[in-house]
Amino acid sequence: MNPDKLENFERAFRLPISSCRRVCECGMEFFNDDDGAWDWERGELELLRLQEQQGKAKGVSYSVGVVEFDGKEYVDGCTCWHDRVEKIIAWVDEHRNGIAKYLNAEKARKVRIAEASPTVDEP
Repeated sequence: MNPDKLENFERAFRLPISSCRRVCECGMEFFNDDDGAWDWERGELELLRLQEQQGKAKGVSYSVGVVEFDGKEYVDGCTCWHDRVEKIIAWVDEHRNGIAKYLNAEKARKVRIAEASPTVDEP
């Protein structure tokens, strides 16, 4: 997959939140492995590091972000969603003219609704 396209998709669908830990849709737990940056509960970080050794978690050096599409939330550092996104991007690229027409038609429809809405005159 073209890394620029993946990055553009990720930027477009990244939620404006991040945290010290998050479980991806695939079940893998990601956590920021910086014990000085977060207010970890006693033993929490140690447990996560143990789970990492067992292949059940993955430590990263950044705040864990989320990409949302298809009604699901995926951790940005996980690769489980890349195959699906490759198909989505291919579909968008193949249908870009139709998508543009649809978005323009939806904009026009919403403008008509807004223009037909009653206004409240201030005293």
